[in-house]
Amino acid sequence: MAIIGIVKPEETNSFFTLECLQTCILLSHTIGKQVNYYMNSNKIVKFLQMTTEFWEFETFQGTIHPESNFLFHTVRKMIRYYFLVTTFGFIFFLINPPVCYVPEGWELFLRIVRALTFWSYYTSTMATDAFFVACGTLLLIQFKLLGHKFKNLDTQSQEKWNNLRQNVKHQIFLHRSCKLLNQIFAVVFLIQFLNSIAALAISIFIFSKPGSWNNRFKTLFYLVVVLFENAFYCVPAELVSAEALKICDQLFASKWYESNVAQFRKSLVIVLCCTQKVIKFSSFGLVEMNLQTFVLISKTALSFYAFLNQLKR
Repeated sequence: MAIIGIVKPEETNSFFTLECLQTCILLSHTIGKQVNYYMNSNKIVKFLQMTTEFWEFETFQGTIHPESNFLFHTVRKMIRYYFLVTTFGFIFFLINPPVCYVPEGWELFLRIVRALTFWSYYTSTMATDAFFVACGTLLLIQFKLLGHKFKNLDTQSQEKWNNLRQNVKHQIFLHRSCKLLNQIFAVVFLIQFLNSIAALAISIFIFSKPGSWNNRFKTLFYLVVVLFENAFYCVPAELVSAEALKICDQLFASKWYESNVAQFRKSLVIVLCCTQKVIKFSSFGLVEMNLQTFVLISKTALSFYAFLNQLKR
């Protein structure tokens, strides 16, 4: 119905057309995530099985334990608040549904359809965001623990070879986990990038123009949620990539110079080179998720908004 509202300009004005376009973006965003979940269900199960092999930070001593514990519980609280706020927002959307073309006599039917599909849209959208944040946090903690082990590697003990081998295996395992997570969310990254630019620009345009505060509040809420969604993908991806690169510094900060075994020191040099491998979360190499992309989305949306403003004039 929103598509019909776009392609029938003789029955609409420009604001109605933009609101219908915003509705199309919202639904394509939601349906795209649902389809991605279905298509990658096996990979999701595989990734969850891999998380059972993650190190438990409760077994570590020193400052790394409270640091990891604080990070874990902070992100968990943030996800809970995110679900709480968006729940009220989606209920508001249910009461004041997105704008679309409604044929005569179809209003009651469309309200029933919205009510029946509401929780499906809600869970698929919000759960996808929360799932990536949770997985990114777990990987971030794992890289912190790995860096801690490399930094405190005892180069003079009898178990130094086994400890080094265990750390290298876990590093390879974490890189495989990141690669699998990227495969799961590659389509979502592209959907998030493209839809966010259009959604932000249209939301800013509608909010900046005179109109009912009911509609403007709905638009403002949608704008804020889109910004939070972008942060939920860009920030964890940036932190995981940065923490993976820090392992090189952690290994160099270890007491490698105390080892009298030349072969062991040569092995450390090889490991040092391997730790410089960059981890990237991207959508098939087209869009890389990091803080620069977050800024790029915001700048492009503002440019698109300026273009819409110019057309309106």
